[in-house]
Amino acid sequence: MKYFFASLVLSVVLISGCSHFTSTPQTDYVSSSAGLLAQFLSSSDIRQASAAEQASLNGAVGEKYYWPNNRNNYVISVREAQTNDRLCREYQHVFMYKGQPKTMYDSACQIGGKWGVEAPL
Repeated sequence: MKYFFASLVLSVVLISGCSHFTSTPQTDYVSSSAGLLAQFLSSSDIRQASAAEQASLNGAVGEKYYWPNNRNNYVISVREAQTNDRLCREYQHVFMYKGQPKTMYDSACQIGGKWGVEAPL
């Protein structure tokens, strides 16, 4: 039941969230999770996580994309869907924090062929 509820919540976020995304140039890609990740990671680690996130969004669903500087931490796109005529993906950041594994969930949609990140509210 716990997993069903989590899947339901994530599906709603994925479906409704894409309408709030704006385009970000590929060369300046910053993780849409950066604000959440900042609670746990240094700015250097956020850059590593963003690089893995971008690789995951452009790569195969279900494949792990490891941080360039750390083979314990990775990003994986877990689901892909068409939402509001946009290709969207739900993905997870999996990383170690103080010796404990952490998982953060987020989603992104393509806008004009580029992955967009959620606009600040």
